[in-house]
Amino acid sequence: MSRRLRQRGFTLVELLIAVAVSALLAASAWPDTAQWLARQRLKAAAEHLATALNEGRFEAARRGVALHLAVDAQAACYALSALPGCGCAREQACQIKLGYLGDPAHVQVAGVLALSLAPVQQDVLPTAPLLLSSRGAPALQVSLTPLGRARICAAHGGWPGYPHC
Repeated sequence: MSRRLRQRGFTLVELLIAVAVSALLAASAWPDTAQWLARQRLKAAAEHLATALNEGRFEAARRGVALHLAVDAQAACYALSALPGCGCAREQACQIKLGYLGDPAHVQVAGVLALSLAPVQQDVLPTAPLLLSSRGAPALQVSLTPLGRARICAAHGGWPGYPHC
């Protein structure tokens, strides 16, 4: 008695249909993914810069001297230093901390690019608005409040979790 076994698996046509449907779904999700990536890069750069400002204020108070934060818009980096004008383009002895805000092709920096962080609370601290932008994401602004704390806000609105500037 011979029984014919039924073949299991997918046919070539079924596999091609599955691949085509997957490709269509991936293509429709690509613009959302690119925008999400741009927003995440920008958010990370703003959070990184705000942390650097807060750490700089703390370090200035700990040392009892004014420290300086210089941001290089071309390289999307910053340097915390003991001397004004000590940039982040290359390593220097005056630098206390170096940091990068991301790939300059994805994160653009504009605004006040040099800032002095006082060691003690003064009556009025100048705000230092730094505008971070990226293609495909609304801009974020990082500044110091009158009390000297870093603040991130949405320059044009549309950022969940950040107030409008």
